Amino acid sequence: MTRSGRRQAEELAARLKVEAIGAVVSSPYTRCVETVEPLGQALGLRVETSDELAEGAGVRGLRRMMEAYGVQNPALCTHGDLVEELLQYLVERDIIARSRVANEKGGTWVLEFRAREISGATYLPAPA
Repeated sequence: MTRSGRRQAEELAARLKVEAIGAVVSSPYTRCVETVEPLGQALGLRVETSDELAEGAGVRGLRRMMEAYGVQNPALCTHGDLVEELLQYLVERDIIARSRVANEKGGTWVLEFRAREISGATYLPAPA
């Protein structure tokens, strides 16, 4: 991980450690795991990995992960292709406006749930 990437991961951990996160789950790809390790450490949680979050796994796997860990309020780390599919899903269901779609490297989407369905989404830009 680059120095810049490490700094962004630490800033992300600082932003999210105040949330009621009960699980940290990542794609098994090293870069994803490294991104959420500082968050796991800040929360005293082990970073779990799942192939459902791997690049190319598709949005269905991502949605299964959200459902499986939903009651734990998970922090999930995945790849741009899955985020793009998730954003398309959110736009199609009028959860976010197409004009709000953002997917920069290091950016974070915080999802809200009601009755195990996504009811809202807030974007946090990548740490500077």
